[in-house]
Amino acid sequence: MNTNSTSSNKSFLSTPFTDAEREFINFIATHRRTYGTKEEYNFRLNVFTQVYNDIVEHNANKANSEGYTKGINGFSDMTAEEFNMRNGAKFEPKFWEGVQVKATSPSAPASVDWRAGGAVGPVKDQGSCGSCWAFSTTGAVEGIHKIRRGALESFSEQQLVDCTYGMGGNAGCNGGWP
Repeated sequence: MNTNSTSSNKSFLSTPFTDAEREFINFIATHRRTYGTKEEYNFRLNVFTQVYNDIVEHNANKANSEGYTKGINGFSDMTAEEFNMRNGAKFEPKFWEGVQVKATSPSAPASVDWRAGGAVGPVKDQGSCGSCWAFSTTGAVEGIHKIRRGALESFSEQQLVDCTYGMGGNAGCNGGWP
């Protein structure tokens, strides 16, 4: 075996990494990803690179005007189609029949930054469970608890998933309504 390095026989490790590739390696370690084949790894790297480039472009050129920044998260190696398959409740119009919304405060401010008042807890990850309804419920209850009682506490989404199955259209990890 010839171990001499030539331009046609470059080692993987001798090739400089792009910023996206470095971030992808960090992503893999942080989110404990494994890819079964070289093709899958390369596909995920390509998807991640597109997401990474969008994040960099947004944060450099749009963050101030749009009022938010983007970052890498556990979905950064998924295509838009894969991400959308994991999320989204099926709208059932019959569930909302007869529901009326009434404003209770005519003097409500035009906008509120709930983060500034400490009424928003840290981001939670529902994993592969389709329990967004439970996370939105606990988020709302945690916020009102902070406003009314002065303490921001973390409430259990799992308890809602376990205890409301079959109630009000809730189907545990298969979806439901807040």
